[in-house]
Amino acid sequence: AICPQNIPLLLVFRFMVGIGAAGIAPVVMSYIMMEFPPEKMGQGFTIYMALACGMVIFGPTLGGIVMKVIGTASAWRIVMWICVALCVISFLICFAKVKDNPNIPKGSMKGFDWAGAVFVLLMFGALVCVPTFGQQNGWASVATLASIAVAVVGLIVLFLVEKKAASPILNGKFMARKNFVLPVLIMFLTACLTEVIRFGYAIDKATVAAVAMSIEYLGMAIGTIVLGPMADKKEPKIVAAIALVFVAIGSLIMLFIGENAGILMMGGALFFVGLGLGGNTTIFMKVALSGVAPAESSSASGTFNVFKDMCAPFGVAIFVPMFVTGMT
Repeated sequence: AICPQNIPLLLVFRFMVGIGAAGIAPVVMSYIMMEFPPEKMGQGFTIYMALACGMVIFGPTLGGIVMKVIGTASAWRIVMWICVALCVISFLICFAKVKDNPNIPKGSMKGFDWAGAVFVLLMFGALVCVPTFGQQNGWASVATLASIAVAVVGLIVLFLVEKKAASPILNGKFMARKNFVLPVLIMFLTACLTEVIRFGYAIDKATVAAVAMSIEYLGMAIGTIVLGPMADKKEPKIVAAIALVFVAIGSLIMLFIGENAGILMMGGALFFVGLGLGGNTTIFMKVALSGVAPAESSSASGTFNVFKDMCAPFGVAIFVPMFVTGMT
């Protein structure tokens, strides 16, 4: 909020926001895995996702309204101050209300996989940069080749480091399961779809795009509440397939979207996509994390969240520059 008009510095602070936000999810998911029995784990993830998606409904809308009403170049600072106030309130509530749980094992930072953490950051960070630099600067540019080199070296070193780590950041045994690979792959493809249409539409119609994004998260909240708990009662892959049908309906509507499309068509398309994404994200949490030993719950949920949270950035990095270049 107080950052000068300096894009690199603003990105540094945005990076800090990302670290904090990403750190919350594995902790919450670990609590769910400890507190809920296996047959009700889908219910726990449903509560978590319903709250997360439900609150995101208001964020883009509030930000879009503030930007529209104030209409100045510094309106985004007010949005940031609102976020600061909400963070302070959340911190005070957690400090006052959240108590230690004796069922959750405590430990020191001794044995923490610091090397793995560093090379996960290097590898994924460089990997996300490759498609963006390649499409904007050329595939033979210094920036693109440097990103490829860092990503490759980071991956090789990460593999060697993780083999020796007592508690690896990326648990290879956990990741090698079909129950992990297939959900991540589906989430990656659907996230790519969502980010492309959202960014493409937001170029000239930021306020409408913000409202449409809120409609998408409304769909995610409903999908989470309606479809998520079904994973405890029905075969998860059947429920996941039903959820993907809603994503397909939203995609079909998107085929008819033009530059003059209104909020009804845009919001309707994203609502159906959100309906499917909300259901599947909850279902995939249960599928990927089922059967994990309590002692490995934090590591497993952290690994799952790394890939879940990287899906949208990869969609942005790979496809958005391609579409923006084409439109230009």
